[in-house]
Amino acid sequence: MTHANFSKTVGKRIFVNSMIFLIVFTTVFTIDLPKGQNQALAATNLINGSSFENNIHDDWAVWHNASTTRAYDFFRSYDAPYGCGSYAGAVEASGAPEARWEAGLVNENSFNIDASQTYVLQFYAKGTYNFTISAYIENANTYEAITPVINQAITTDWVKYTFYLNPTNSVPSLLTFTFGDMPAGATLFLDNALLYATDIKVNTPKLQGKIGENKTIKLTGIANIPTEDIAIELPYFDHLTGEITRERFAPESRTTSAVTLKFHEQTFSGMGEVYVNDILIGEFDYHVLPVIEEIIPILPRAEEDLTIVGSGFSPEIDIDKMFIILNTVDINGKKHNNWLKPHTIDSKLSQITATLPYGIAPGKLYVQTGYINKNSEDVTIKSNSINYKVKPVIFGLTWSNRGYDQVGDKITILGKGISSAPTVTFYDMDGKKIQSARGKVVDVYSTELIEADVPTKINEFLITVTVAGIESDMAEALELSAKPVLATIKTKNKRTVYGCDEIIQAAKVGEEITLTGLGFVPTSASTTLVEWQGVNTRITTEVLPAGISVNGTSLQVTVPAGAQNGYINVIANGEESNYLPLEIIPTVLEIAPNPVAPGQMMWINATGVGSNLELAKVHFNLGQGETITVQPTSLDVYSTVTVIHARAPLALSSTFSSINVQYDRWIDSENEVLNVTPHITGASINLDNNILTIKGYGFSVNPKENIITYMYADEERTVIDPKVKVLGVYPTAEGQGIRVQILDDYFYGYIRVSVGELTSNDAQFGPVMVKHIARRVEYVGGLDQVMGVLYISGYNFGSEGGVMVGNNWADIHYRSDNFIIAVIDQAFVYDNPVIVARP
Repeated sequence: MTHANFSKTVGKRIFVNSMIFLIVFTTVFTIDLPKGQNQALAATNLINGSSFENNIHDDWAVWHNASTTRAYDFFRSYDAPYGCGSYAGAVEASGAPEARWEAGLVNENSFNIDASQTYVLQFYAKGTYNFTISAYIENANTYEAITPVINQAITTDWVKYTFYLNPTNSVPSLLTFTFGDMPAGATLFLDNALLYATDIKVNTPKLQGKIGENKTIKLTGIANIPTEDIAIELPYFDHLTGEITRERFAPESRTTSAVTLKFHEQTFSGMGEVYVNDILIGEFDYHVLPVIEEIIPILPRAEEDLTIVGSGFSPEIDIDKMFIILNTVDINGKKHNNWLKPHTIDSKLSQITATLPYGIAPGKLYVQTGYINKNSEDVTIKSNSINYKVKPVIFGLTWSNRGYDQVGDKITILGKGISSAPTVTFYDMDGKKIQSARGKVVDVYSTELIEADVPTKINEFLITVTVAGIESDMAEALELSAKPVLATIKTKNKRTVYGCDEIIQAAKVGEEITLTGLGFVPTSASTTLVEWQGVNTRITTEVLPAGISVNGTSLQVTVPAGAQNGYINVIANGEESNYLPLEIIPTVLEIAPNPVAPGQMMWINATGVGSNLELAKVHFNLGQGETITVQPTSLDVYSTVTVIHARAPLALSSTFSSINVQYDRWIDSENEVLNVTPHITGASINLDNNILTIKGYGFSVNPKENIITYMYADEERTVIDPKVKVLGVYPTAEGQGIRVQILDDYFYGYIRVSVGELTSNDAQFGPVMVKHIARRVEYVGGLDQVMGVLYISGYNFGSEGGVMVGNNWADIHYRSDNFIIAVIDQAFVYDNPVIVARP
């Protein structure tokens, strides 16, 4: 028999309070509020006293069968789940178990229920043993259940439970938990009971974006829905099984009326569905914009495969709706659009391949995909278009000024995430790096655009953009006795927990903080302790009487070494208070090695850093507002200190460089200065503007502190004093760069950089210069045949590199800094141009 049926038969309830185990009421217990009283608005909690923080007997009561042989003790517990206050409700049972509906806990505040709505019931529960409880909404007058009875197995850990209830009647109602069959001696703990009406709707009919982007889905009725209860299901291609399926994803973030969805890889256009607690609540058109990133090969040919690399493509089931549109030319030389179906789509939907027809013409190409939307309409989607005439395939690449489209002019590169000190790198078609140039940001509002100078050495190259070194994750039962109350923690720093009004205080190791509350016992005969969270253990510090206020309502204590994020409490005369959270702000104690070697591993000893590697970061401050953030490679956590292992970035300067350590949401506000030895990784000069660029790291960000020594390229490396002007120091992908304007005829040799007492290595620079070329057709003994021979004189050739005659590479038989003998087939010996290349 259910609790509701039992109550209807007997016509009365039996209640238990925390002082008297069994009190029999001889009259029928009913709650008959005026119609409309306690009428809850949507998303409003209908349960009074849901968190058990105040007098629990004002809002809750235990009832049981009048003939029961069991006793129930209802009391307030200090054991509460994190984020739900300091207290919970608890019921302890003694005597042999009976039927579950023979006893229960009821919230005595009547509320009106609307049978036309769906209600969400949420609560936290645990027991001292594993057992099952039931919950339901009942008629406040007849005690009959007006919703299905929920049977929930609970464990010895705090767990949050969520259920959807559909009432059968619109009447004044009560919330009841039943537990008559809980084991003898067991205790049930309850907290944060929420009951509210919900009406969730999807208000975004179409979600449009690119793979990797975040977009917003507008929803109503989710204000009290936890983020973890919301999921978005999308069309998905499983690259492991090769099957088209659907996959559910968690929101990236949420507000009270919307969620943010990331356009995940391997999803494609189709129907999107929003689920709350595995219940479908609405659909939307999932509109994935195809994006072309590059084409392979760069120069397409007829009757050969062309592969387009990008994102947002459709799987093979939709291959009839996907085309590659490009230009072909007819017999009259007129260009037409040609629609090609891909014959291959890779398993991650990031590459499509089609065979090109004869007559392919230079022009622009784009990809079109399609799907059937929720209105059964055919939808077509076009990608961005790219010009495939230019050998370096550039996504969103345009010349900066119309009519200025030659080598050496400026290009504008369209992309995203490219606005932070970008470096544009140029490669030849073999992937060999030609040079790098500093990108200039010209727009970060409507879109992200950067400008850079194109190289003058070749007219076919590949382009990448590099940014920041990157190129294209305590529950304790307390005794019911007089304990001190910990009310607040007062520190210099604090934060507010998202989604609620709870404030968490924060402090550094060694800082003095103030605890307020009651019962701290400020006498010399007593011992007052503060207990902190340490590394897998608790740390206890004693508070001397002088540090406690006369009335015992506050105390001052210093955060001890080894304290970690977690709970603290006060122990007075062996009695423990409730717990409050305290977070520890990191502090740097020591750095090794010193000086720091850019690009090498370093060790940082710090306090306030826990064992979760994903929460730790090291911020390198380079000066002039530049900062690089590095994820540590590992953490060694000891009882009083944590050793952080991290790799120093290449862009460290010899002066002004410092670090801060961050753990979780807190960052050390004090900078730790770093010492760095300068090092040159390369140097080059642009003869068009006579600007010498010195690349490396460990330079001072103050140009005047970098002392540059200039030398000739003779054997003695004679030091000279050319007329120069230092233009500045700037960060690069490889570290730093110094730009120097040469004002006289000095254009090749060696240089070194000194900062204070620290000096860099020597580096050679300067162009290859050809003075004279003699061409001969003669017998070459080593090859035993007549060959074409070129005798090339000049300077700065270097010891390595090649010689190209026309379109053919020659064999090098001898090479020095000033003279080269090159051998080639006699048919090519007189071809032009002759190019001497150096790595």
